Amino acid sequence: MKLQDAIVSAAKKHGIDEVLVIYTSKIDMRPWIGEKARLRHPGSEPLPLERARSLVKDYGQCALVIGKDVAGFTAALKAIEDDLHKNGFYKAWAITNAQLGECADIHCHEALGIDIVATLQRYKKNVKIPLPGEYPPWGIVLLE
Repeated sequence: MKLQDAIVSAAKKHGIDEVLVIYTSKIDMRPWIGEKARLRHPGSEPLPLERARSLVKDYGQCALVIGKDVAGFTAALKAIEDDLHKNGFYKAWAITNAQLGECADIHCHEALGIDIVATLQRYKKNVKIPLPGEYPPWGIVLLE
């Protein structure tokens, strides 16, 4: 199964209709994201930005995953990652748009310094900037 087909199939299986496959070099990463998360959550330690960039760069492509409903989105994103693993894409790594410290069994974009809003705005028009405390059902699955 091709990578593009595998991610779209896994997403649809878990109720996600919108998936955009992009190169990881197009992910917007900013130092203020990790620092803001670190200051907001004492004891958490996001990766240093250069280390996070190196890790993300090790992947060539990723999928921007856009859900419609916050409820169950993180579980669906984790299930997509699991499905990809089962189909031979063992490097798949799901990253959610949840607040650092509220991510169970999945990593948060803040820990890697990923500006998920700016990344989505490159590819979609009318991306609403979330209000403080809002975490729309958005995620990234690092692929190959």
